[in-house]
Amino acid sequence: PARDESFRSELLLKLFFGRRRPLEESIRHLERFREKQQALRRDYADVERRLRRERRAHPDLPYWLMTLRFGQHRAGALLRWSDEALAALGRLRRRPARRAKSR
Repeated sequence: PARDESFRSELLLKLFFGRRRPLEESIRHLERFREKQQALRRDYADVERRLRRERRAHPDLPYWLMTLRFGQHRAGALLRWSDEALAALGRLRRRPARRAKSR
C-alpha cells in the first residue's frame, strides 16, 4: 500500500497566528497563494489538452489523466478555500480592532 503523506504548510502556520501580525500581511500571503493555485490550474488544463491531443491512443492515458485530475481537483479546492479565507479576512478588516486575550 501507498504510504501516508506528511503535510506541512507555512501559510497555515502564519494564518493560525495571524492575529499577531498585520491583517494586510495575511491577505497578501493568501492572495499570492491564490495566484499560484490559479497558475497551477491553467498549467494542468494545458497539460490535459496536450495529452489528449498528442497521446490520445496511448494505453497509459487514463492513468495519466487520473493523476492530472487529482491536481486539478486539489487546485480547485484550494482556490475555493482561499476565496473563503480572503472573505473572512475582509470581514475582519471592516470590524473595529479587538484583541483577544492570549492564554
